[in-house]
Amino acid sequence: MIRANKVTEGCARVYLVYNRVGFWQSNEAHAQVDLIIYTAPLPGHRDVVRLALREHAATRLPRLPA
Repeated sequence: MIRANKVTEGCARVYLVYNRVGFWQSNEAHAQVDLIIYTAPLPGHRDVVRLALREHAATRLPRLPA
């Protein structure tokens, strides 16, 4: 998939479609689940993305040295 779409830096979305569930199901002979994968370029970000740690009300994190 990655080679066929010539993705060098990108991401993939993976979908599992269950065919035998819900109101619109039928007695047709088909797979129980279909796998659908889409590839796309990485989303653009204007600035560097920084992750932060926050305290949760139920748990206190130890302070890290500066």
